[in-house]
Amino acid sequence: MTKSIFILSIITTLILFKSTVCASGRGFNIPIIFGNIDYDLYESNINYMGIGYIYDSNLKGSNKFNYRLNINFEYFQHEYHYYQFDEFDPITQTMIYVPRSGVHKRARFLSDHIFGFSIYNNSVFKYWLGPMLRLGLIGVEDLGVSMGIGITAAGMNFNLGSKFTIGIEIGYMYDRDMFFHSIRSITYYDGIKHYDKKINSADNHLFILKFSLFSLKP
Repeated sequence: MTKSIFILSIITTLILFKSTVCASGRGFNIPIIFGNIDYDLYESNINYMGIGYIYDSNLKGSNKFNYRLNINFEYFQHEYHYYQFDEFDPITQTMIYVPRSGVHKRARFLSDHIFGFSIYNNSVFKYWLGPMLRLGLIGVEDLGVSMGIGITAAGMNFNLGSKFTIGIEIGYMYDRDMFFHSIRSITYYDGIKHYDKKINSADNHLFILKFSLFSLKP
């Protein structure tokens, strides 16, 4: 699946960049992200912002299809809680677990490939929607790759004359961060038994609100 998504993204990108499309544009975008991150044995809420480059093959015009590329840098940190084995009590013959917490930091360099289809379009406003594919790299406290799939449920382009376009996107993204090495090994207690667990991945359920400014290229 990993190879299929990667090949599909590359082929589609090459085809679309080679084609001649009216009213393409490039600029910058600011995504606002909130959602949930799940490390299997514990999870946490996340809220953060990013910034990056954006390209769209068809911001306005009669063509129903547009390809949008986002290349974004994101950084966030969140607090997590778990129970850690502390000591063995020889008197009661029981293992003692104590509550722990920590802060996890992560930076991600992501490329989102969006395949949009116009629902309504005129000279000033365009409404579109479509699926998203995500590929990226992870850094800071851990190294790895990120892959995901999502949907832009509402994409809106507001054309400001012949030079600029303001874009707004509302969407959902599920992605998985896969680490090259276990980010930590914890002994976890759920009130019934304990687990020795190495964490190798994290699942992210993200809602995205994105604002973009494009400079049009006729």
